[in-house]
Amino acid sequence: MGHVRHDDSPSAVVLGADITGLGTVRALARQGIDVTSVMNPRGRPSEYTRYARKVADGGSEGEEYVQLLEELADQFSEPAFLIASADHHVIFMSQYRDILQKRYRYVLPDNAVVDTLMDKAAFARWADQHGLRAPATMVIEDMDAAHQAAEALRFPCILKPTVKLRKWFRTSLHEFGKVVPVASSEELIRIYDQVSSDAPGMVLQESIPGDDESLVFCFVYIDKEGTVRATYEGRKIRQWPPLYGTGSLLVGAPEPEVRQATVDLLQCAGYVGIGSAEFKRDPRDNQLYVIECTVGRPDKNSGLATDAGLNIPYLAYCDAVGLPLPEMHIKRPGLKWLDERADVAATRVYRRDLGLSLRQWLNSLRGPRTYALASWDDPLPAAYLAMGFLARSVGLRNKWWR
Repeated sequence: MGHVRHDDSPSAVVLGADITGLGTVRALARQGIDVTSVMNPRGRPSEYTRYARKVADGGSEGEEYVQLLEELADQFSEPAFLIASADHHVIFMSQYRDILQKRYRYVLPDNAVVDTLMDKAAFARWADQHGLRAPATMVIEDMDAAHQAAEALRFPCILKPTVKLRKWFRTSLHEFGKVVPVASSEELIRIYDQVSSDAPGMVLQESIPGDDESLVFCFVYIDKEGTVRATYEGRKIRQWPPLYGTGSLLVGAPEPEVRQATVDLLQCAGYVGIGSAEFKRDPRDNQLYVIECTVGRPDKNSGLATDAGLNIPYLAYCDAVGLPLPEMHIKRPGLKWLDERADVAATRVYRRDLGLSLRQWLNSLRGPRTYALASWDDPLPAAYLAMGFLARSVGLRNKWWR
């Protein structure tokens, strides 16, 4: 249940209203913080939380978005805490920090760190310079570079934008998810010709063999002084789309090697704030290879850590507004996190194409669980998803299940 609101505590503003935004809103509001969600309303179930006041952003970007946030800041008696839920929000907060930090409080790495860790091409170069194990990667900026990469790398590979801007997620090929799997050099040339206009630059990365359970992660909070205040590790069980997507079912589990690798990576970069890293263990040499970092914001799955007892958004809030950082401990070991909609889609493909049996599926759900949408104290997001599912099951198109 939510805590009692303290009138003297600064408010919080969450940018975005997807599942990441919903998890962040709940993490803060349950600590008694007044929360405003700045969103582009699209009828997603996650938008219907009772825990936040909603402000429409009208799809604004850049200086127009700055103006909207400045007008919103006038409504608060003191600077509010600002937190992102998507990469383009982080880029925006980094780019305009000189203006925004006069009106809002937040902890974000320096611009150079944000640029290096978020840009896939820059990160690949940085990882190589610092001796980090990462999949072989080549930058593709034109068709000539695509042909060179096709000859240099081993397939299968994955193609992804150097930076995930909004335009990428509107591409007609985005049914693949955040990356596009590529099976051969011929397929690379064909797909690159289709998607190159949707990203200013792209990278081609060799795909590491192994199933989704080979993917492990660590969520981290590093305070303004550079001290690690929280770490939470786990592994994926399923993701959507399978093999190349975002976790739909995860479990918290101690992973000391992953924890140390994540902390070493971020501290080497001079990192502060909320972050995470994902790794995959290569069965060919049993080594961990860094896949990607989430920079300056909670991950989509961060609700797993919050509900297990490590409320990283709240740590960031306290650090940003000058409150003592509370001691936090894992209270629910082995907790699982389920994205209800994504895991339905993932399970269909796992059963059809990857041989997932009914018994294996039931076993995967055993144990304590928390959910992306369902919550007894905030029931509307799950209710809207259920209505959308029922409508879809009888052939009706609707805005809640898509």
